[in-house]
Parts: sequence; C-alpha cells; structure tokens
Amino acid sequence: MEQKSLVLIVVMLVVGLGIGGGIGYMSAPTKIVKVPGENITITVPVNPLKDAVIKMGDIVSQTSDAAFQKLLVDNIEIPDLNAYLEALGFGATASILIDDAAATPSIHLEKVQSFKAQGVNLVMGGRWSSQAMGSLAYMNENNMILVSPSSTSPLLRIADDALFRTCPQDLIQGSANAEIW
Repeated sequence: MEQKSLVLIVVMLVVGLGIGGGIGYMSAPTKIVKVPGENITITVPVNPLKDAVIKMGDIVSQTSDAAFQKLLVDNIEIPDLNAYLEALGFGATASILIDDAAATPSIHLEKVQSFKAQGVNLVMGGRWSSQAMGSLAYMNENNMILVSPSSTSPLLRIADDALFRTCPQDLIQGSANAEIW
C-alpha cells in the first residue's frame, strides 16, 4: 500500500514540477542583448531554472524503511524526475535527501529543521500521524510543505496548513474504501 502511495507522490511531484516550471519559464525575466554596431535590441528569455538543483526531503518513519526508500529514490524517483526535467528543457536537476525519524516525532521535527537549514522546503514525511503532528507547526511557520502518504489522524484536519495527505483520514477512510471497492 505504501509503495502505491509513493508512486502517487512521485507522479504528483513530477506534475507539480512541470506546472511550476512552465509557469516559471513563462514568467521568467528577460535579458536584453544589443547587437554591436547596429541599433537592434534583441530580448532573450532567461531560463530561471538553468543549473538549479531542486532539493526535496524524504523522512522515513523508522530505520527499517530507510534502505528500501533509498533504493526507490536512487533507482526510480531521481532518474525519472531528472529525465522529465531534461525533456522539458529546464536545465535543472532534482535531488532527494533521505533521513530517518527513528520512529520518534521529536526526531522527525529535528530532521525537518535540518532540511530547512539545507534549503529544502518540500518534505515527504509525516508517515505516522504523530510525526506529522510533531512537525506541522514548524512547517507552517517556515513556509514548508509536508506531503504524507499515510497520516490518517482526524486531529490533523486543519484548514490552510502545510500538510497534504495522499490518503483519507480515519473519519472517512471506511466509506472511501467501501466506495473504491
């Protein structure tokens, strides 16, 4: 089940990168070039993502998940994201930093803070509701986004927060599952 959520998250990230990159490319600043010896001015668009490294964080909930997640990131997610960015001509590359919450909400928060210090604002994590809850206030205050593939606590149903869940919360999970079946 968690692997399907990871695939969904990767697809969402790629689509988000495509949309964001397209918007960035269209609204990018331009550079004015004067042709020497002539009275001609050429406006050349500047690629805002050229040579950029788009950093994302991934915090696994417990140590036993880290090795498998690293395999997914190294062999599927990063190659796919970079191929997509190259196909779009953005000149950027993706980087996913993996860390481990050691089954503890306070350690999850420390990892989020460490990612922020490294310039990472998009984090895949909060896989346990307690971990998401422990980091959400910090993420809201620091304009970060937390994407959780498995947090289901109804206590995290907060309007205009930085948490995006890819599965339904416990209050509606039963009816959602029944509808799917």
